[in-house]
Amino acid sequence: MIFNPRRGGSEKEYMITAGNGITTSATKLKPGHVFQATASISSRTPKMSFQDPDTEEWVTINVLGRKANFVMPCADVTITYQ
Repeated sequence: MIFNPRRGGSEKEYMITAGNGITTSATKLKPGHVFQATASISSRTPKMSFQDPDTEEWVTINVLGRKANFVMPCADVTITYQ
């Protein structure tokens, strides 16, 4: 996966879609930026899913804990919980 953390310019922002019971610190971001996701129930942990633009395969990133910080990839993402 390639991240694009360039400053300024007009690089594309991608959408962050949060499922029920998840709050996020942003709704869209440029690649390389960090955002936080929080599950409303302490026993649930956020996970991020997106389709890799190069391979077109689906990627899921699981975390531990109710709050998680994710780096925005070059793709729209969906945040759910496990």
